[in-house]
Amino acid sequence: MTEPTAVVLEQQVELRVTGQPDVKNMYGSGHIRPTEAILRYMASGLRAQVYGRWVREDGEMTDAPCSNDYAAHEGDTSEWPGWLADLAATWRPTTPDEDPARIDRLYSEVTEHASTQSIDLHIQRAQRQERLWRSRVERLVSLRAARVEQKQRGEWPAAGVRQNGAQR
Repeated sequence: MTEPTAVVLEQQVELRVTGQPDVKNMYGSGHIRPTEAILRYMASGLRAQVYGRWVREDGEMTDAPCSNDYAAHEGDTSEWPGWLADLAATWRPTTPDEDPARIDRLYSEVTEHASTQSIDLHIQRAQRQERLWRSRVERLVSLRAARVEQKQRGEWPAAGVRQNGAQR
């Protein structure tokens, strides 16, 4: 009998965006003033949708909703607007077996296409992760010290577990 497994097939990130440059409307005239970006990370590749308001060719913004769809096979976002490629690289989820601090595992969309702003976001993300790991290590060290003290006093906090760690 095989062990049950679960594999993430897709992860989606939905972002509210402001201040991004307009993108050419792929399906008609005018441009799109972006207000949302949805990034879908899949085993088969990466997809993005940009939602916003339609801007006429003469520059007049309308209330009409409009969207563009983008696809990147094998992570190639070179045909995407630069800011969208940067967002895709910045928000790319890490997998459980992945160490986000390893510089040799930076993705090509970061190392080849990233702006300084995107790189700054990666630095901030790595610093947040470092703080979280440092906090976790501090909590675990503190917990271990408390357990050692309890064991020395003859106490054992886990019901149903012997002091040698075996189950009763």
